[in-house]
Amino acid sequence: MFLPIPYEFATEDFLKDLVMMRFVFWMMRRISTEQHTIPLKNKRKLLVLAPFEFMYGRNSCAKNIGISEGKARRRLEQLLALGYLSKVSEKTTSTFSVFRLEVTAFRQNSSQHQGQKTRQQTDSFNSLNRKTKTSDCKIKEASIAIEESQVVDKSPLSEKEKEDVQVIVAFCEQRKITLKKRVVIRWLLSYGVQRILDHVGLLMENKKCVKNPEAWLETAIKENYVWQNQNTLENKQYAEQFKMEKNWTDLEITKAYCTHKPSGKDYQFKLPPESFRQILLDCYNQYKSGN
Repeated sequence: MFLPIPYEFATEDFLKDLVMMRFVFWMMRRISTEQHTIPLKNKRKLLVLAPFEFMYGRNSCAKNIGISEGKARRRLEQLLALGYLSKVSEKTTSTFSVFRLEVTAFRQNSSQHQGQKTRQQTDSFNSLNRKTKTSDCKIKEASIAIEESQVVDKSPLSEKEKEDVQVIVAFCEQRKITLKKRVVIRWLLSYGVQRILDHVGLLMENKKCVKNPEAWLETAIKENYVWQNQNTLENKQYAEQFKMEKNWTDLEITKAYCTHKPSGKDYQFKLPPESFRQILLDCYNQYKSGN
């Protein structure tokens, strides 16, 4: 089933909040325009959901999206405050709650007041999100990129994949990043939408140093720079703490790796944390004083 994302979620204020867009994508994929039932975890019964209702669990949502529970909760609270969601109080379990997408809050169902409501809700969003800077520029519709969707329609993509391509292109255009649609499609089929958006966000942090954004993204997405950066930060902190606790003077720590000076062995911080910790411990046990 194809369920389009409402215009209000494709405005600049939403698109520049990557975590919010993750939450919106997750939410829209759980919503149906028809009544349906879903099984409750560890319970022998089904939960009946009306059209535009979805079940929310803080822990499961955070894991599926790849964010912290606190960030998931804050985005939910923002959507509630903006009037885009409402809580279905009579459908609550110990672990999960049910929320409803308020379709009347969106432009397609209130065309008479769409300009006023959009401005009011944009102002509300700005006040809720302290990181969002105010701008005098008019809000651009993400549908600018959708006008060229004929290229996507000719490709062997599912409806969801076509929608994801449109979102990625719009997300990049809002940041003045021009990408070939065929390249975006190739990335999407190989790596998925979230990995692409994560690296666009990383590109924005380093944009001044990047001459060719598309070429940079090609390498970054393939090598998964976001994943490497997270590993580097975590492993470097662990190595520094390990060195201090063990008083291990033979270990030299640099920006991207650590070196055991007597043996000359280098250990890259971009390794998976569990693997890095194990090989560092093995090195210590092998070369520590007295062995």
